[in-house]
Amino acid sequence: VIGLGVMAYLHNAYQARMIAPMPQGQNRAGTETERQNLNPDYLKCHDERVGQVQKMLDEGVIDQRKLVEFQDRAIATCAGQFPPGG
Repeated sequence: VIGLGVMAYLHNAYQARMIAPMPQGQNRAGTETERQNLNPDYLKCHDERVGQVQKMLDEGVIDQRKLVEFQDRAIATCAGQFPPGG
């Protein structure tokens, strides 16, 4: 249950960052302070998968609408494989 709560929190925090511009130096998985409290395997998976999806957008393979959908799936996949809370 705690894992689901963490996943929901991360998803909501992520969605908020997708709508508002992200300050320099801040990662989609949270601020550096927030990231320190997350499972390193989750962070590695998250950064790789979200980066792959961003590359698809940059290359014109997907549009902005699909970006959100694909990133949500990537984050959910990583959270399922590596619970963010450790």
